[in-house]
Amino acid sequence: MLDVIMLDTSVAIELLDGNTDAGTWVRQFARLELSVVAFAELHFGAIKSAFPAAELARLDSLVMDCEVVELDVTAATTYAELKLGLERLGKRIPENDLWIAAISIARGLPLASIDHHHSWISKLTVMRW
Repeated sequence: MLDVIMLDTSVAIELLDGNTDAGTWVRQFARLELSVVAFAELHFGAIKSAFPAAELARLDSLVMDCEVVELDVTAATTYAELKLGLERLGKRIPENDLWIAAISIARGLPLASIDHHHSWISKLTVMRW
């Protein structure tokens, strides 16, 4: 069993949608972490859905299997460095994805993601089932 992985919003959505391949794959990890940024994105999606109560219940179920990780100074510093590096390369990724990547790097964790733009961040280890 592998240790810990940070879930990107994209993978959390796959889990919430019942993707069995993603579900089987994440069970190999002893602990799942979910950044507060990813949680906020998922919560927003749930409350704006046609069935917010049901979606919030599904989100609560996922969160029970994860450790929700707050932002800290190390993640904020990492974010600034990553943003500058990408800017110098002429690359842009969505702000929330940049924050999620920064938190993952700051914690020394690989990121489970299906977003291709995460590959532009050389310091980030991206994993997928």
